[in-house]
Amino acid sequence: MNDNTIDMSKIEIKIAKNETIYDFNLCASDFIEFIDDFEQLFINKKLFILTAYYQKILVGIVIAEDKTNRIDSVEKIIPTILLHLIYVNPNYRNKNIGRKLLLQFIEIQKVKGIATIHAYLPQNHVVGIYFLQKNNFSQIERKGSKIKLELKLWHDYGIVDCDLIGDNINDI
Repeated sequence: MNDNTIDMSKIEIKIAKNETIYDFNLCASDFIEFIDDFEQLFINKKLFILTAYYQKILVGIVIAEDKTNRIDSVEKIIPTILLHLIYVNPNYRNKNIGRKLLLQFIEIQKVKGIATIHAYLPQNHVVGIYFLQKNNFSQIERKGSKIKLELKLWHDYGIVDCDLIGDNINDI
């Protein structure tokens, strides 16, 4: 598909509402299978999914999971979302659809009060790592064959880090 056949003004990005697992598998089955318990998370409405449509064809998706409710350390109290997948159909790549999806996803997370977006990618997924780093994600950890990338959204509001509040409320 060449650039002349796609009218980018017809790309519609929206939060998933009526899509089914079948729709997402048609779009990105080879990648969805790598999301642990995707079907169960989807059925239990634990995922945030953003879609990109071109003339009623699902051409791209973002799949993320809110990790804020898993409070097992101080770090987890900070509102965090885990970015599982950004996928654009190969026929629609290199047209900024992935970037538009990511930027819309980030804006929605800012409005929701999410502080941090995390993403784990295989070290050999050079294109994905480059894409996220180009969009202000920083590599913060390397564990086994995976790299953890992070985008701190609260920096935009002048908050650099969260410190624990002492026992004396007057210390604030």
